[in-house]
Amino acid sequence: PVLLQGWMHHGNLAASLAARLAGRAVPVVWNVRHSLVDIGHEKPLSQAVLRLGRVLSASPDAIIYNSEIAARQYEAFGFSPERAVVIPNGFDCARFRPREGAGAAMRQMFGIAAEPVVVAMVARQHPMKDTPNLVEAVRRARVAGHDLHLLLVGTGTDAPAPELAAALAAALPADRLTLAGERSDVAEWLSGVDIVALPSAWGEAFPNIIGEAMASGVACVATDVGDSAAIIGGHGRVVPPRDPAALASAIGWMAGLGRERRAVMGGAARERVVRHYGIERIADSYAALYQSVLAARGLRPLDVQSTVRAAA
Repeated sequence: PVLLQGWMHHGNLAASLAARLAGRAVPVVWNVRHSLVDIGHEKPLSQAVLRLGRVLSASPDAIIYNSEIAARQYEAFGFSPERAVVIPNGFDCARFRPREGAGAAMRQMFGIAAEPVVVAMVARQHPMKDTPNLVEAVRRARVAGHDLHLLLVGTGTDAPAPELAAALAAALPADRLTLAGERSDVAEWLSGVDIVALPSAWGEAFPNIIGEAMASGVACVATDVGDSAAIIGGHGRVVPPRDPAALASAIGWMAGLGRERRAVMGGAARERVVRHYGIERIADSYAALYQSVLAARGLRPLDVQSTVRAAA
């Protein structure tokens, strides 16, 4: 048997179309990796695809959401609640882990002094990520007396738009800012930063960087978008989106804990990810869903367990 899985909105519709063109009963599973607080945030083409998806949402065998909040939001928008299955993201906790001497190595890698608390944001530059919110929050926390160094990593961070570049220049001295651009070695140095911040305004469902940071033993400060609060689970701080004062207070509070107490919080955060979001556990959930979809169609089961684990 063949099972088609879409990935995000356009891919979901393409999978359904491919199944119809196949001319036989091919199981289809959609996968949604985005929250939907307001369709007005989306581009016109994405809005059209979402509305078409709403009409067709009873046709797939299952719709996987990686976020409880996203599942509720899409159902409120009109997606079929009968097809909904929530499977969170999983993390390779052997790859993302605390590393001996990571702090010193990270500072040497990026040319960061030993004194400041390093606040890292690892995300592509996109309006939904709301980098200006973090820049203003870091500025306020520094005014409040915290010596912070802002490290921005991700596609587009090394070439900020003029408005963001001006905000960065006004908020931070040159020796307290690093714009690193896209990197493929995040797992190697992530455990060396002091705080990971995610200031998103909308769109997040299950942000990977929070799970990766927590698995690396780093406590996070995040806005309450998608399932961020549920992932952090008390082992970090969560604040409202678009509220730089609240974000500054949370960052300042965490900076004030000191290195040892942040390490304790980070250790508890790692335990939470290992227990609830380890990649093997999540792979088993996908395998079980695929088997149930095949069984419901009267198709013979496959050895999807080993296939899914190998892909993970």
